[in-house]
Amino acid sequence: MRSSAATGMASRTMTTTLPSASGGCAPWFSCCTRPLATWLCRAGLSTVLFTGGKRPPIIIGESLVPAVIPFLRDLGVEEEVAKYSLYKPGATFVFHPTAEMSFRFAESRGARTPYAYNVPRDRFDQTLLDAALRAGALRIEHSVQLERVPNGDGVRFGPETQALATQALGGPPDFIVDATDRARTVARLLELDTREGPRKDVALHAHCTGVELVMPANV
Repeated sequence: MRSSAATGMASRTMTTTLPSASGGCAPWFSCCTRPLATWLCRAGLSTVLFTGGKRPPIIIGESLVPAVIPFLRDLGVEEEVAKYSLYKPGATFVFHPTAEMSFRFAESRGARTPYAYNVPRDRFDQTLLDAALRAGALRIEHSVQLERVPNGDGVRFGPETQALATQALGGPPDFIVDATDRARTVARLLELDTREGPRKDVALHAHCTGVELVMPANV
């Protein structure tokens, strides 16, 4: 059984002869795997990012939460993100023309970061990629292939992906991180039982101009 993933990541430890790897293709791939590549490089791992494949641009952007800010600081990218993003000190929820709820993040109990940002997704993706490359990650344009290990309970890269990873890292990867979100690539390949929640929500987003804000700067 074989599955195709648009993007992925492979890394090799610098202290042993066994390499390591992870892969993913979900839209939020860059938000989790590119920072992971940065931290792996900092930990002494030689890392390769597979960034092949196409996906529709997410033009609406991302509404970050305050808990993300410490990670941006650790990655050394908050200042860059702030320059092209919308500062967000709180949030407003409008349930009805006469029913709404507003709050500031600073008012939340135990809040350590009293703000967040609304970020344009394409620029945010690029910032995270650039941080990984600066940390020492290598980049390969290639659509990752995953397959089940014959007569086994593991997964591995397909031959072409494996060859590219081995050449870049000096050895084959020894683990894969599934970042495919709802696609559940590894679970499907291994025929593992998975649980789905009852909710199938659809969110509608819009960017508006000339609209009076209930609380200034809130999103």
